[in-house]
Amino acid sequence: MLLLDRYLVREMAKPFLLVLTLLCLVFAAYSATDFLGDAATGLLAAESVARLVLYKTAIALETLLPLSLFITVVFSLGRLDRRRELVAMNACGYSDGRMARGAAFLFVVAALVTAVLSLWLRPAAYRSIYALQARVVEELTLDDLQDSRFYESLDGKEVFYVGKRDGTDGALSRIFLWIEHDPQPLVAVARRAKLLPVTDEGPRRVVLQDLRVFGTLGRFSGVRSGRFVCDLPVPRVLPVGYKRKAASTSHLLSSSRPKDVAELQWRLTRPWSTLLVGFLAFLFGRWRGQRFSGMLMALGAFVAYYQVSIVARNGVEQGAIGAVPGLWWVDGLLALIVVWQYRVRTHWGRT
Repeated sequence: MLLLDRYLVREMAKPFLLVLTLLCLVFAAYSATDFLGDAATGLLAAESVARLVLYKTAIALETLLPLSLFITVVFSLGRLDRRRELVAMNACGYSDGRMARGAAFLFVVAALVTAVLSLWLRPAAYRSIYALQARVVEELTLDDLQDSRFYESLDGKEVFYVGKRDGTDGALSRIFLWIEHDPQPLVAVARRAKLLPVTDEGPRRVVLQDLRVFGTLGRFSGVRSGRFVCDLPVPRVLPVGYKRKAASTSHLLSSSRPKDVAELQWRLTRPWSTLLVGFLAFLFGRWRGQRFSGMLMALGAFVAYYQVSIVARNGVEQGAIGAVPGLWWVDGLLALIVVWQYRVRTHWGRT
């Protein structure tokens, strides 16, 4: 590696690590807000909240890393250009094409790290989240529910208010319940609630006794029930998704289900995507236009690329797009655009 190559990589690597750290901290802080309410009501311990935030941040790294790389490369090249360092490099025979090949070292390292994150860390983090959720559900009792608080079930179809907990047997009394019901939701009150035993699958269940149901406008509907069963509300520790996200990559390779194929192709394309994003950022960083408009175009291109990738993944999951072309066409199209633009804007043959 030439001296100028090492200098260019160093000028990009330092802010890259800083930007990645800041994005991780912002994402972790945002993720923590999802669990602070459950922690405040005693449904989640502080240790569980910390672990959940750590797992979710680890999963998000496969997106945060290429985003950090993109932002860093665009800004770093812009800074070097404003200081006329790139002009001096070009005057020394260090062409844009040679500069791109030098910066490729950083892009390849970032792509390799993304491969580890996507193929190994992502499913491992999801498995840890699922395991933690199962343990929280198993250990949850009525003692964890506090007086004078609202709680929501896992499926969001029941919301109920705990008025008071009996100190003798731990049962709940003075229950206010909102139930999603067709054609309209219902409001109900119950005198007492007790917890059912643990089952092999599904959330814990709670039995409401002496239930009276009201209309949504407060008019009594005349419906009474001596016993009503609903899900016990537990913390929303599970991100949106399926257990296939926790499956190993080797298992997905042997599956032909559309959702498994989409998950597998998403993991396999993340390293390639990171490499392409690095070269795309280099193109925008060397674009000699207005700084503000150039940055807007760069961010717009990045967002558009990831949105198209997500749409393609959803199409594969739903069976609207086959395994071929699957998600490959998105990265293939971007690769063609990047190669074409490099041939137009840079001089690969000059050293």
